[in-house]
Amino acid sequence: MKNKLLKISLFGLILITLLNSCTKPKIALKLNLEQGKSYLMGYQTDMKMNQKIMGMSIDVKMKIDMDLLFKTIGYDKDSNYIMETTYQSMNYKMNAQGQDIEFGTDKTSKDSIMSKVFSSFKGKTFTITFSKYGKIIDVQGIDSIMTSFFNDNYFTDSTKINEIKELFGKNFGEESIKNNFSSFFGYFPEKEVSIGEKWNNNTSIKTMFALNIDNQYQLIDNKNELYNIGIQSNIKTDSKNSTMEVQGMQMKFNMKGTQTGFIKLDQKTGWIKESEIKQKIVGDASMSKSEIPGGGNFSIPYTIESTTKIFLK
Repeated sequence: MKNKLLKISLFGLILITLLNSCTKPKIALKLNLEQGKSYLMGYQTDMKMNQKIMGMSIDVKMKIDMDLLFKTIGYDKDSNYIMETTYQSMNYKMNAQGQDIEFGTDKTSKDSIMSKVFSSFKGKTFTITFSKYGKIIDVQGIDSIMTSFFNDNYFTDSTKINEIKELFGKNFGEESIKNNFSSFFGYFPEKEVSIGEKWNNNTSIKTMFALNIDNQYQLIDNKNELYNIGIQSNIKTDSKNSTMEVQGMQMKFNMKGTQTGFIKLDQKTGWIKESEIKQKIVGDASMSKSEIPGGGNFSIPYTIESTTKIFLK
């Protein structure tokens, strides 16, 4: 008798679970953009980095502010959105060991090469092609911005030109834009989801070295004409793209961490209304150079914490 009652109870629980899952409405999260419509977006990143070199602790604080204007100018043959993207402003602040560095499009210092560099981006336009699920299909126009910038003859030292080209290529080149913007827009599930449902995707961010990010998203609610999505992610260095050269020395990064945050989407357009992502990454960079006494091998421990906010202005 007890076994029979237990079977009936288990069957009842299974039935209730199935009924609940069937009654939850499914939501198609995707872009629904109108041609000619513009979105002015603000991007703010605050970062704190600590590194220990030969027993000395070095603290660095950085703040990056950037405004980008996105405008839907058409569609490709597969009905993907073609968006004209214009740099409105880019400003950078850094404090390292008590010394402040500041440059950007809003700075007019004639002596600051980097302010001239950033100012050259102001008003420049390139195009990004998005699928309805936020996947970046194509980026066009970044290379011409780079070419015009280096034709302005800010640098006379050919070695310095090559260094700046490599730096800007990694951070502002077409491949970098494609990878980094994928992390901003690659959160849509390619299926309908219910409130409370989770989904995963993987992204990669490439700057001086590459990070792989395993993202888990969850649709929290759909209140106030917004879809609220929660984020929890694991981060680790891409072992195939983890080295960089610094003053003739090879530096290999071994980093891992987590990120948490939220994204709020406009229910009508699927466009970002507001988001905030917090990251904490720890690890080290190992360096080697045969000329260094004692074998020339040592590591630099790193801790990096950052908060990135994106918002519609």
